[in-house]
Amino acid sequence: MNEARVFADEYQARFAEEGQLMRFLRERTENATWLRKPAKDLRLFPLDSEKVQKEIHNTGEEILEDTKEHTQLVLRMKD
Repeated sequence: MNEARVFADEYQARFAEEGQLMRFLRERTENATWLRKPAKDLRLFPLDSEKVQKEIHNTGEEILEDTKEHTQLVLRMKD
């Protein structure tokens, strides 16, 4: 791979037994939601752009520390 930058979070989980893993996965499935949007409706913006900073300030949105540290990108959807 020749990527200049690899994006990853630092989430980790360890399981002593298979049952723990299965309960974890079941809980994730029950509490997860997926938004499906056409790729043409998605936009990535640099977190440090003036426009993005202004919008974050005006809406009161919070950016995850992991996002700030690793990707420095904001994903926006049309509508």
